[in-house]
Amino acid sequence: MQALHWDASRGSVKLVSLEKPQITKPDQLLIKVAYSGVCGTDLHVMKQEFPAAEKVVMGHEFTGTVENIGGEVTGFKIGDNVAVDPNSSCMKCAFCLKGQPNYCPTGGGRSAIGMFQNGGWAEYCVVPVAQVFSLPADLSLATSALCEPMSCLQRGWDMIQPLLDDAKILITGAGMIGLLWASLLHHKGYRNITLSEPTDGRRKLAKNLGLNLKVLTPDILATQYKDVDTAVHGFDLIMDCTGSPRAIEAIFPLLCRGATLCTFGCCPSGSKANICPADIMMKELRIVGSLINPYTFIKAVPLVAAMGERYLDYEKLGVKVYSLDGFDDAFKDLKNGNISKAMFKLNEN
Repeated sequence: MQALHWDASRGSVKLVSLEKPQITKPDQLLIKVAYSGVCGTDLHVMKQEFPAAEKVVMGHEFTGTVENIGGEVTGFKIGDNVAVDPNSSCMKCAFCLKGQPNYCPTGGGRSAIGMFQNGGWAEYCVVPVAQVFSLPADLSLATSALCEPMSCLQRGWDMIQPLLDDAKILITGAGMIGLLWASLLHHKGYRNITLSEPTDGRRKLAKNLGLNLKVLTPDILATQYKDVDTAVHGFDLIMDCTGSPRAIEAIFPLLCRGATLCTFGCCPSGSKANICPADIMMKELRIVGSLINPYTFIKAVPLVAAMGERYLDYEKLGVKVYSLDGFDDAFKDLKNGNISKAMFKLNEN
């Protein structure tokens, strides 16, 4: 089979031919991969800014059909359409036993499929049944390939509650995650949404979503709020999707009293941002992070089905589909900002 293989010593991904994987444990499924996405985390891995195995088939966002079933697997049959949660847990440590598997020292993102175990940038992948989710019959394999990122957004949604119906919201960064956050919040009924993005192409994508967003450059945003009493007239929620310490410094003063800042984008390890501790106390601010998807994948599948083509249309979101052998073009288009997301299409029937 064809696969994209990461080799840290080489510092690059290479298209290779591998033996088709086989089920070796009774609780496993063999998945014939249909669609597999490229995540921003993958780009960080390829820059060696984010941990992963030294050598691995990457790809942690994928859907496909069941090709074969282990002897102890129930609830699935060959040919079923499924999505895969890449994250697992040890179910033994204190964090897992408290319902916090994303903090697990050995599980969560620390053992993820596509990061530390062979993943979905390949024609086939073997996955434990506990990490496989059935898809509704009317949900396409293409749209459902967004279940994994949406499961992470579902975690963020849980973390920012309560969020009042009239909340004034700022999203920073109009990459794929920023666009998905705008779509999710609009789907949830929020209409006072501003999106800040420095690049022309990404601002155009945000405007083309058809959600009536206020789309501004960071400079224009700063100018508009220069003389505003943000303690009273600032934002109730700021969702940072940039992972940029400088962006966080710039938006922090725009939080109003009682507001929440959610750092959703991946900041470089060890990076620092200067914020005012007095504001945290005087405004009673909440600062929350959101780490992967503990117990939210099961919520993400019906969420993706409910949002459907209205919000998750590939063309509107700036998602472009490539074959595996087009990976160089996919990575180049992502890095140049020509698209919001690359999606590999492999075996869809």
